[in-house]
Amino acid sequence: MTVKQVSEETGIPYGTLRSRMGSGMSLEEAIAVGVRTHGGGRSKHIHRWRGEDRTIEDLSVILRVHPKTMATRIRKHGLHGAMSLPVRRR
Repeated sequence: MTVKQVSEETGIPYGTLRSRMGSGMSLEEAIAVGVRTHGGGRSKHIHRWRGEDRTIEDLSVILRVHPKTMATRIRKHGLHGAMSLPVRRR
């Protein structure tokens, strides 16, 4: 079964499954997490960090940065790069 077929069958967005698999999860693990929703019903992307599933909000708390900053870091540098960048304190 392809990722697209799994997405259609489970209702988990294709991009969410691909993102989870790109973070190191197997397809089975990516399905088992399900979909977390917030506000308008949009799904939150889950990232695997040090063996645990985390949202951008969870990761931003670890680094003590704003969630938008964390999302930008992940988009530009990938998860591991984003977590290893130094944090400027004012």
